[in-house]
Amino acid sequence: MKVLYCAGEQAAVVLDILRRCGTSDEIVLLDDDANRHGTALDGIEIVGGGDKLGELDPSHTAVLVTFGARQGVRVALARRVTEHGFDFFNAVDPEATVSATATIGVGVTINALTYVGPNVTVDDHVLVDSNVTVSHDCRLSEGATIAPDATLAGGVRVQQGAFVGAGATIRDHVTVGANATVGAGAVVAENVSSEETVVGVPATPLE
Repeated sequence: MKVLYCAGEQAAVVLDILRRCGTSDEIVLLDDDANRHGTALDGIEIVGGGDKLGELDPSHTAVLVTFGARQGVRVALARRVTEHGFDFFNAVDPEATVSATATIGVGVTINALTYVGPNVTVDDHVLVDSNVTVSHDCRLSEGATIAPDATLAGGVRVQQGAFVGAGATIRDHVTVGANATVGAGAVVAENVSSEETVVGVPATPLE
């Protein structure tokens, strides 16, 4: 059995990945919004919230937290899942390209048309959206989010919980600090401090 925890837009993307990968596992949807319980996402009923984890058998169930961009939430929910003793699975789109020398953690989603290059490390609970380039020797730390069409040149470090916006470009060997935000379309040529938000071309701190 595979459980998708958070049944929003990102869950719909993961459902599509699983179906195109030909999964035969039963899929269960959970969401903490009680107003959504009993409704369906792409034909699959949302059966309850995270409290339902206690009713499932961890020895026959793997979980993926399918929460999008809000910083810290995906990792916090993953901690809750871990407390119940579950393992995590990854969702890698069949149209993504992942180097054989890349290292991928658990609870990771990599969407269609994304390239993950040689010697890249993708830590646990990272979301790499569609049409992203993650060049050689990059490291994406736990809970980082890379939005569609972003380009990370070689050796970039995206630290824990950081968010790189759609269409952003990050120069080689730049570090984006923990829980920092890179705005959509930004061109980042210098390190970004933890908790900092940068926007524009070239990227500068948001006042």
